[in-house]
Amino acid sequence: MGCFIIFLCGQGHTILKEYKDNISLLCLRLSCALNLKLYYFSVLNGSQLRISSWNSRGLNNLTKLKQVLNRIKQMKSNIIFIQETHLSKEDIKNGKKRWPGKIYSACFTSHARGVMILIHKSVPFLLKNKYVDPSGRYIILSGTIVSTQINLINVYGPNADKPSFYQDLFLSLSSYPGQCIIGGNFNCVLDPIQGTGTDTSHQQTRKTIKKYMCELNLIDIWRHLNPNRKENSCFSNTCKTYSGIDYFLISHCLLPSVEKCWNDSILLSDHAPISFILQVSNIVASPPRFHFQSRWLQNPDFVKFLEDKIDYFFTFNTNQTSASIKWEPFKAYIRGEIISFNKHKTKSYYTQLNILEKKVKELEQQLYHSVHQEKERELLQLKCQYSELTTSKITSSLVWLNQSYYN
Repeated sequence: MGCFIIFLCGQGHTILKEYKDNISLLCLRLSCALNLKLYYFSVLNGSQLRISSWNSRGLNNLTKLKQVLNRIKQMKSNIIFIQETHLSKEDIKNGKKRWPGKIYSACFTSHARGVMILIHKSVPFLLKNKYVDPSGRYIILSGTIVSTQINLINVYGPNADKPSFYQDLFLSLSSYPGQCIIGGNFNCVLDPIQGTGTDTSHQQTRKTIKKYMCELNLIDIWRHLNPNRKENSCFSNTCKTYSGIDYFLISHCLLPSVEKCWNDSILLSDHAPISFILQVSNIVASPPRFHFQSRWLQNPDFVKFLEDKIDYFFTFNTNQTSASIKWEPFKAYIRGEIISFNKHKTKSYYTQLNILEKKVKELEQQLYHSVHQEKERELLQLKCQYSELTTSKITSSLVWLNQSYYN
């Protein structure tokens, strides 16, 4: 391949260089120029926030951590409550490098409990006060989103029937001004009759939660929006039972701003993420910067694609114009082609995941009402396919970055 490419030096001078049969060096030089000069703009819906809660059942494995973060990215959640993180304070520091935003956590040990709240950098949340439970059961963030006073509370309730835990929690919340969004794994079914599970335990805890829901004017947003729907968020593989122990309790004043609430599929954990859409006005997010990832050069298909597009551009843009004139349109052209290539690849990957999730959700709905061994085996196979697909992507990413599973 022989083609003329223009590069900008640090001093702003223009150099015309011919690269023959050296696409790697060309790509490396090109990446420097693109990262310095190019941006892409996406249309952001600044009026909606997707708030999710998910019991991850442990994030102290690098592969599991990346799987969970990738699914959160797929879900497009802006604020995420995660329970049972099993992360130490040192692990949280490493996790902050992998999340584009703020992470607030309450740690316990690397084998039990732990909660954290992830807030994407696009959310204009201004923290005013914070309380971290030393036993790793809950965390309270008090702050504002635009001009609204919001309290974010992530809860991982005790397995035992312990009403004193919730009594202390709700009494603490009463001292915080503003509206409350309480989410997490409460380990207590609010309405056993409405659910498809058979969990009638934790009676004293249930009474305490409902008592303070009335006093603090809180509502179970999923049940409020789905009054007749029978669905659960957790499946116990040991007991072979379903239960609805994951939910959001929000201040009644926020109800007009909530668009919908739903449970996703039970994947990567024995709990399903639960999410709702909150309408918030006057959020303005700045567009992200385009970054040329060096790991893309490890993909032979990408290198071949880039080589063909560069040759194509210079087939029609000959030496009739100066190098400086050709440089700007070339940057715009090659940037668009790179974005298109990666968007197509990403879309194909997430399409496979969405198909698997949809099939898993359909089988879960069927198994809620009746036990069927063949369907259970099919469900297990689909979950294994999902895990293999997400793991293979993470494995490739780790290899490209010269990292280890045990880093």
